[in-house]
Amino acid sequence: MAIFKFKTVEAYYASNESNRICQISPKQTLDFPHAFWLVDNSEFLAIVSKQSCGTMREGLSHFSFLSCEDCIDVLAWEPEVVFET
Repeated sequence: MAIFKFKTVEAYYASNESNRICQISPKQTLDFPHAFWLVDNSEFLAIVSKQSCGTMREGLSHFSFLSCEDCIDVLAWEPEVVFET
């Protein structure tokens, strides 16, 4: 199990995805335990960055976590990652 610890979170969005039964994209499947993504070309990050009017410091990333029913999107700087066996 991996535990992600963020010291500072710029934005957080959680959504109930239990009614979505299609694939994320035509080329991608939901093969668990792969339930974490570092999102490239993030629309969420672009919107928050634009709304900050240039005051946000560089290096912010979009992390996305997916469970069976929930999707949690986090805009933050690099997390501390702890792996437990």
